[in-house]
Amino acid sequence: MDNYFSSIPLFQHLRDHGIGAAGTTRPGRHDFPAELALDKSVARRILEWNHLSGTLVNGVWSALWQDNNTVLFLTTIHDLRQLVLANRLRPKKCSTNAISARKPFGEFEYRKLLPIPEMIDDYNQFMGGVDIADQLRSNYPTHQKSQRTWLPLWFWALDTTVSNCYVINKHLTPDQSHKEFRLLLARSLIQEGWSIGNPLLMPRVPHYRSHVTKHTTLSPFHLRN
Repeated sequence: MDNYFSSIPLFQHLRDHGIGAAGTTRPGRHDFPAELALDKSVARRILEWNHLSGTLVNGVWSALWQDNNTVLFLTTIHDLRQLVLANRLRPKKCSTNAISARKPFGEFEYRKLLPIPEMIDDYNQFMGGVDIADQLRSNYPTHQKSQRTWLPLWFWALDTTVSNCYVINKHLTPDQSHKEFRLLLARSLIQEGWSIGNPLLMPRVPHYRSHVTKHTTLSPFHLRN
């Protein structure tokens, strides 16, 4: 997951329920070690490229890795000492940490196999779930402007539900596009609503008309009978 959601209490809660997690985080998150929460401008000056340091907090590894930029990371499923070779692209001269990050490439190499932490490699390969979900929701949003404060949450929940249904349906019908799925879902909902709400299709209920109107005056005889 990305840094918007990651925190040590969350990862600890997930681990207690048998769910491993890994992702970037932010320096101000609860329980994140102060010694790792370096300012990016400071870290760029004092740390070499590929520097890695970390500490264990409540069973969650908290780490700092210096790449083209400073990366703060949390994981419960990796060994910080485990490295893998990754095909890296040389950063541009105008990039954040270009002086340090370009050194391993020399003068003429634009791509090179370089050792990086396994947790970073996994993150680079499997991240993007939040971005993909946002993209799916943005393709066909139902959100409308409203003064009611709860409605945006309702539209978000509706869009998320439909997007999740499409992801599940994709495993059953891989050739069906997102648009085709939405159209089929819309038609099915309309037909279902029509069969339920159309008075012509509903079973008839007999109506009984009262013979006593509001203008009728009831005599004592009528009341006794």
